[in-house]
Amino acid sequence: MSKPYKKITVFYNENKKTSHTVIARLKKFFGKRKIKIDYVPCHNHKKWTSDAELVITLGGDGTVLHAARDLGGKKIPLLGVNIGSLGFLTAIESKDLIRRLPEILNRKFKPQKKYLIEASIVSDNKKVASYNAFNDCVIKNIEPRIMELQAKIDNKFSMNYLSDGLIISTPSGSTAYALAAGGPIVFPGLDVFIIAPICPHMLTHRPIVLSSKQNLSVKPFIKKSKKCLLPVLSIDGQINVEIEPDCEIKIKRSKKFTTMLIPPEYDYFGVLSRKLKWGQR
Repeated sequence: MSKPYKKITVFYNENKKTSHTVIARLKKFFGKRKIKIDYVPCHNHKKWTSDAELVITLGGDGTVLHAARDLGGKKIPLLGVNIGSLGFLTAIESKDLIRRLPEILNRKFKPQKKYLIEASIVSDNKKVASYNAFNDCVIKNIEPRIMELQAKIDNKFSMNYLSDGLIISTPSGSTAYALAAGGPIVFPGLDVFIIAPICPHMLTHRPIVLSSKQNLSVKPFIKKSKKCLLPVLSIDGQINVEIEPDCEIKIKRSKKFTTMLIPPEYDYFGVLSRKLKWGQR
């Protein structure tokens, strides 16, 4: 029988008033229990998961994304608690947290592995920088102008995209930016990723689902005469890095996973229906 969690980090969005209300309730709940609790603000933190057995996020999807990247590759489960508006990536609502804490602490919630994707900036065949994304990585122009992107799958020519950019998404991110760009909803756990062009300028450019075993490279075409083209690599919409001329972005499934906790009664299609109005008239 698994031992209850004894070391917990609460990773919270300090800019939301509800966070502080929930933290006050948590302090009251944990006051009489021999459990080590650390409270870490998500916008101002350093190393924070060295000895945690469980991380609970208080916020919305942005807070979950922040924590999920930090926990990538670490065997520390993450439980998302929604105090935002949508909270698609969260497991439960804040109003239910105290009531369900005994279940959570006694490991009654189910672990669900989510793989990350790795996006590397490469120049002259040398890796300049590398990032892991939980939802998606996006290559786009910093200005609202069309750009040309050459995509290769497994080092073979695929196509040139004329669009506002390109989204490469995990199944977790299929209900985020990729969905808004016309991409498919992909069931969690499938070993795939999605390529979705943003506002493509050709009718033949459509989203595609690839095996996560395949490697993808994307190279922006930047002509010297078009100084207005300033491509950036965006990681989960939270980290943005300028792409220098002649660089390419290489994308593959990361070796890192994040373990999310979900309640025993979790129903993915129920969440789609409740939060995104899927299947409703």
